Amino acid sequence: MSARLFPIPFVALLLTGCLREELPVDPSPRGEAMQLQVCMGPGYQDQLWIDLGTGTVVATNPKGAWDLAFDSKPDGWHIWLNGSKLMTAWNVGAVDITQPTDTTGMHDARRIDAPSGHPDSTAFGNAWGSGDVFVVDLG
Repeated sequence: MSARLFPIPFVALLLTGCLREELPVDPSPRGEAMQLQVCMGPGYQDQLWIDLGTGTVVATNPKGAWDLAFDSKPDGWHIWLNGSKLMTAWNVGAVDITQPTDTTGMHDARRIDAPSGHPDSTAFGNAWGSGDVFVVDLG
């Protein structure tokens, strides 16, 4: 029995050794790179806003200084969570907030803001005017 199994590893080695090599691809030309070093404080406790055009820090604050950010444009309605605090939100639907609500399985439906910061990718989504209630975990 072992005499029959002996050639199998050699056949496998021969078959895998005959794969055609990949065609080389020319690398993309390197662009103008800019390096910037900033201090975020010990333990990364600061949030920084950087103007990439000038390479300067335009604003800074402690990362725990805020919980929710509200869109301040005249027609703005977006709400962002402070991701540095690992905050999450749950949409529990249009419920009466004065009445007890069953929270079984609520943890599975939690949402976070996308790291991109795009307004269309927040945990609250497009819920403005829907009457839905959100539960927010402050991290």
